[in-house]
Amino acid sequence: MMHKFRVVQAPINDDSDYDYIWENAIHNSLGPFWEFAEKATGTVHFEKTFNDSPDAYGGMELIIDAVFDNKTDMAYFKLEFDLPYNNIVIDDNLESKFVKN
Repeated sequence: MMHKFRVVQAPINDDSDYDYIWENAIHNSLGPFWEFAEKATGTVHFEKTFNDSPDAYGGMELIIDAVFDNKTDMAYFKLEFDLPYNNIVIDDNLESKFVKN
């Protein structure tokens, strides 16, 4: 049985000029999650989807779920990270990351 836990649910701009920003935020924010997945006793993977809800900024919402095959791994993951991230922060150098408000 697979267990899902939401790690990112944040509005993004779906303009192609912004692809770099949210892809960069994924890279910068999910590193610790990938490290956790490597050390987990079971299998952990991440699923990225988009929601084009009319309420989402720019018409798009990025959703990333962690998927666990081991319920204990999911429990440790929940304890280690304060999630879900629900906002993207962009600095002056256009480096971005997801944060929880």
